[in-house]
Amino acid sequence: MSPTSQTVTYGVAVGNLPTPTRAGYTFGGWYTQASGSGTLYDYSTVYSATSGITLYAKWTANIYTLSFDGQSGTGYALSQTVTYGVAVGNLPTPKRAGYTFGGWYTQPNGGGTRYTSTTVYSATSGVKLYARWTSGSGATGVDAQLQATVALYPNPFTSEVHLTGAAGCTLTVVTAAGIAVHTQKVVSAAETIVLGSLPSGVYFFRLEKDGKKAVKIMIND
Repeated sequence: MSPTSQTVTYGVAVGNLPTPTRAGYTFGGWYTQASGSGTLYDYSTVYSATSGITLYAKWTANIYTLSFDGQSGTGYALSQTVTYGVAVGNLPTPKRAGYTFGGWYTQPNGGGTRYTSTTVYSATSGVKLYARWTSGSGATGVDAQLQATVALYPNPFTSEVHLTGAAGCTLTVVTAAGIAVHTQKVVSAAETIVLGSLPSGVYFFRLEKDGKKAVKIMIND
């Protein structure tokens, strides 16, 4: 911890002054006014006051780089600068044929922390964000009646999903990358699917019965 005071001699240079640290900020010296203005004191400043004085640290918020990975998206800026402690402002909106953009997240699978224009930047280094996409591509051949009958909730979910209207179906849970992470036979008209081990992200719940298919897009927060 930096000392809160030190002794000085009138008419003599004050000598080495403490150097404090503050996350996300750069120290800019000691000044006689709390606003970071007034007279700058450094080690060579000759003390000329006839009483004790208080010096105030001057801080400048650091600038970092926010970079973007569109994960197959196009038409967006690859990075932008942000200021520590300040809202990041408008973020780019990428495009991807057949997909709907769902925001920028700190994890490649569309999980982690979401960044929006009002997110106050609190990291002390650059951050990379990843686009979240939802797609209807898995719904090819979907049966309209089964699609309307099946219900899953809540959405977003955490560890469990309640499923109704799917008795006799085979359920397959697939990641946005097309990887099947859970499969089971649905026995009852109302069942609870336990998915506590899944990481955050977008998932496709695919149900099949007698050649008919239904697809629901779910988000695990």
